[in-house]
Amino acid sequence: MAIKSQVLADFVAEFSPALLPTLELEVRLRGETKEDGEWILHVDGSSDVRGAGVGIVLTSPMGNTASGTVRCNFKATNNESEYEALIAGLTLAHQMGVENIQVFGDSQLIIKQVQGEYQAKEDSMIQYIAVSQRLIMKFKSCKLTQIPREQNSQADALANLGSALETNSQMIIPLLVLPWPTILEESPSEEVSPVEEVVPKILLWPVSEARSSHAPVSNLPPENLKSISSLWPFRKWGMDIVGKFSMAPRKKVFLLIVTDYFSKWVEAEALSRITDLQIHKFMWTYVITRFGVTHEIVTNNGPQFTSHNFKEF
Repeated sequence: MAIKSQVLADFVAEFSPALLPTLELEVRLRGETKEDGEWILHVDGSSDVRGAGVGIVLTSPMGNTASGTVRCNFKATNNESEYEALIAGLTLAHQMGVENIQVFGDSQLIIKQVQGEYQAKEDSMIQYIAVSQRLIMKFKSCKLTQIPREQNSQADALANLGSALETNSQMIIPLLVLPWPTILEESPSEEVSPVEEVVPKILLWPVSEARSSHAPVSNLPPENLKSISSLWPFRKWGMDIVGKFSMAPRKKVFLLIVTDYFSKWVEAEALSRITDLQIHKFMWTYVITRFGVTHEIVTNNGPQFTSHNFKEF
């Protein structure tokens, strides 16, 4: 973990200082998973004519908080969205290594069904209960408590946001805090307005301008580009083969490359030929033994990547 944190910190400090607070919080949360104490998870689901959403707020024993919203791009009842929230929150906590957790939700039905006090008749509800109970068994201790909606306001707001946003891709929404009204001609202090401070950092580089300085013709993509992101460092890797190059020593003409989507960390090896067994060995040597087992690997449909041996690995 120390190596991962240092690599990520160096990258962020050099290329995006504005992300340092988020990085520091993430590293602290990861470091606190082995601390004594109980984690707190607030969950809520929302369903209306616009769609369904999930809100999650995970708080460490030291008081640090990670929150998120999930858009469900499928039809879901309010009870189903409540279950999706519970499952998403428990999954996140388990992936972070949390062992003791207390879960709060405002749906009495879902809490009582998972605890076995209420019975479910619909097949979908029975399946949701089974998945939730399997996740609960992965923790040393997991307590579920029903609370009034007003005590679950943050998770409720995130769930409503998820149901309102009609999108098929992940996005980052900056939350600005205005310390004074924007109609004031002068701010009470010499501080820069949070709007002025944040907006330049979230603007995208103009693609057409960047390309025109390096190419005589426009190479605009046929459709809008969609970014691929990762929630945690070294969780999702992209892999590809580059070459054939001019022959190097030992007849090496190909380059096998993997890139972490979060930190942009790169591992590469020059090879004379690339088979599924060599990719297997490369992933084990350069990724798994250094950064841990990955959650997802993104590749094209090359035969080395789609072979039975590599899929089994």
